[in-house]
Amino acid sequence: MNNQNSTSPGTAQALNVDRNRQAFIIALFSTVGSAYLFLFGFSALTRGEYVLGGLLVCSALAGISNYLLFRQLHNYRSAAGVVIAIMAVTCLYLLVTGGVNGTGPLWSYIAIPLILFMYGPRLGGSLLGAYFLAMAALLLVPANPLLLTEYDPDFATRFLASFLAVSIMSYVHEYSRFKANLAMQSLRQSMEREARTDTLTGLPNRRAMYEQLQQELARARRMHHPWCLLLCDLDDFKQLNDTHGHLTGDAVLKETGRILRQCLRASDYSARWGGEEFLVLLPETDLHEAGAVAEKIRDQVSRIRVDGIPTAASPSASACIRPMPAAVSMISCDRPTACCMQPSAAARTGWSVPNRPEANKA
Repeated sequence: MNNQNSTSPGTAQALNVDRNRQAFIIALFSTVGSAYLFLFGFSALTRGEYVLGGLLVCSALAGISNYLLFRQLHNYRSAAGVVIAIMAVTCLYLLVTGGVNGTGPLWSYIAIPLILFMYGPRLGGSLLGAYFLAMAALLLVPANPLLLTEYDPDFATRFLASFLAVSIMSYVHEYSRFKANLAMQSLRQSMEREARTDTLTGLPNRRAMYEQLQQELARARRMHHPWCLLLCDLDDFKQLNDTHGHLTGDAVLKETGRILRQCLRASDYSARWGGEEFLVLLPETDLHEAGAVAEKIRDQVSRIRVDGIPTAASPSASACIRPMPAAVSMISCDRPTACCMQPSAAARTGWSVPNRPEANKA
């Protein structure tokens, strides 16, 4: 079966939505977050709290360095991991030590949107759950040796309860946004697929073939490989419609599309060019090989039967090899050039290839 799939511009744009959002969060945390850390860090240093101040300043420097590396390397996964690590270390330290006058736990609320926005509802929800369990272990275990300060039991339980409530609401919101984004992406892909597909045959349409031709032309220029185009035309198709009816004609077109998908290689590309015409792109193929493919298609199409009745569908084709125009704005395969071959005149059951040296050049 030939490969009819290609990534459309709209699909590629949809796939980058979450990555662009990650980049925004990384930039926001690294700039605004680092500014906050610098401010509170220097404030702690002036009060003589050198450990807390040093940690906050180092966290701010790490955030700025992470952002600069991200601008250079564009490594989203590593940059996101560093952001979460800085947040987790800083917030857990403030929880363990109490921060300023026991306000350290309050900074843990920033973990909720940051983790969910950075990693989404699936991985983000798991990381947020692990973070909540770590805080619960620190606050609820009696005489916890890891806790360097004391919290009132009522404050500890209410802080954990409020943190859990905000986490659940944030998770539901993020999950709803995630599902809505998936639905919009699926709808966009479906609309693009329909805009690039012929509804009758299921083959790509002229628009999709134009895009594929542009890609193949660029690739062939880089690799210096030959490639061929086959323009297949169902002869006397109007007479077939008049004799057997338009439903029979539609059935013949559908079956021709199925035959094209079955006969071609995975690297080949076929499309309904218009009416009873089909265009086939054959990468890394010379004229003689294209003739063999065309003969295979002709043989299969000529055997099409509708409701057990032979239709006598008789395809003819023209094959054209590179060079092609620099920009594929119009394909004139119905007027073969010197580097083309056409079906022989004898009942269109064979192929005549011009014996020209240029016919097999890349």
